[in-house]
Amino acid sequence: MMPAVVLSVRMLLDPGAYPYYTAGLVLATVVLDVGWRRTRWPWVSMGVVLGLYAVRAMGPLTPTNEVLGWLRLVTILCVLAVALGPDWRAHRVHWPGQDQSAAYRRVPMNESPDSQIT
Repeated sequence: MMPAVVLSVRMLLDPGAYPYYTAGLVLATVVLDVGWRRTRWPWVSMGVVLGLYAVRAMGPLTPTNEVLGWLRLVTILCVLAVALGPDWRAHRVHWPGQDQSAAYRRVPMNESPDSQIT
């Protein structure tokens, strides 16, 4: 998580940063996706690649430098929001005095889920 934050802040403070900072940010977001968020798809990494690399390879449809700068700003702010923001994965609530299996149980064991429909 920290390499993504450090590189994002560096790229925000120096808009004319060297190209290896961009590659480092992609690598840091891969670590963020795999190590911290543990999602099925590397959404942050794909967003960084699309926001920083793919738009430059659109041929005659490539945006102007001003639009590319704004897109870079938005991409980096999104990386910071994901890295520093709350964990958005769903968590089960475990109440004190409740056994662990009760936090996951919705239907009594002797009834079928269809008997709950009224």
